Amino acid sequence: MPFMAPFSLVNTATLRLFNFLYYHRPGISRRRREHFQSFFFPLDSVANWNRLYGQRGFYQYQCVIPEQAGPEATAQLLEKIARSGQGSFLAVLKQFGRLSSPGMLSFPRCGVTLALDFPKHGRSDRAFVHTAG
Repeated sequence: MPFMAPFSLVNTATLRLFNFLYYHRPGISRRRREHFQSFFFPLDSVANWNRLYGQRGFYQYQCVIPEQAGPEATAQLLEKIARSGQGSFLAVLKQFGRLSSPGMLSFPRCGVTLALDFPKHGRSDRAFVHTAG
């Protein structure tokens, strides 16, 4: 992204268009082998992708939900987000196993991690992000 967008280019209309074009791009088979790096980290191929959110930027909310809490806690969190009227255009959901954490920057427990990006709009955003969990 060569410039800072004057407003967020991440919205319902642009994402629907992107998803349509990405899914229907010519010459791409739906079933193909792909390196895990490009599959799991697609934004790494777009330099300065965060500029798409415009000058206000975005909040990233990330949490780990312990295995014992199961799908119920994940569903409750997603319902709370839906009721708030906030929307995340980028979401990453990963399940972690029982291996011990090898370092300080990895999740120390098994369960599900959910990462969501929310465009910044104002004070109500901060209040929502701080009370989401």
